[in-house]
Amino acid sequence: MAKPVKILLEDCKGDRYLMLSHLHQLWRSARFRNAVMEADPQDSEEDRGLSLKPGMEEIPFCLLTAQLPLRTLYIQGKDILLRASVAAARLEAVCLDDDAAIAAQYMKDNISMLRRPKTHIKPDSIEERVSLRRDLTDPLCQLFDRARSMPFFKGKLYVALSQENRYTLCGQALPAGSRGAFYGFDREHRAFVAYDTYSDRLVCYGPVKEMTVIR
Repeated sequence: MAKPVKILLEDCKGDRYLMLSHLHQLWRSARFRNAVMEADPQDSEEDRGLSLKPGMEEIPFCLLTAQLPLRTLYIQGKDILLRASVAAARLEAVCLDDDAAIAAQYMKDNISMLRRPKTHIKPDSIEERVSLRRDLTDPLCQLFDRARSMPFFKGKLYVALSQENRYTLCGQALPAGSRGAFYGFDREHRAFVAYDTYSDRLVCYGPVKEMTVIR
């Protein structure tokens, strides 16, 4: 193969949640399950985008990425780059060799076999804060402690520190000065929280919006 080949895997016809769900399912496949997902922002001068380690559950992943001002999400495998256009709701593969093109064509032929999205609980209210490092001395640890004190997140917070490869359940305080990310999701209370030191962005849905008020 002389140059990379693009193969359109799926046009979701504007259904952003369908595209994100299928992207997440492909992310969990053997070819991509250990890869980090990167996201380019709509405005690169104002925003760093996202860098997500594997292990985030599907509904929290879709809730987070569907709402943020992102242009493109992509996952780099060994020989295939998966790329999702958020606004257009299209999935494509960029293939580096013939074997990758064959694998991508197989994905395309079988993508209709992926299940429909899980029930996504769209939030009643969304609150967002950026640049928290200006107001907090240890933002990841301080915000994690706030979330951990909320009863609906008890035992439901997931953390991926900078030295770790994926999100894992965490029920104890984080070491001081930690960098990385955490998120929590509770379906019953329609509550969601996520923060990461890469983008320095806090996103809250539902009854946790007071976390965006820095005191």
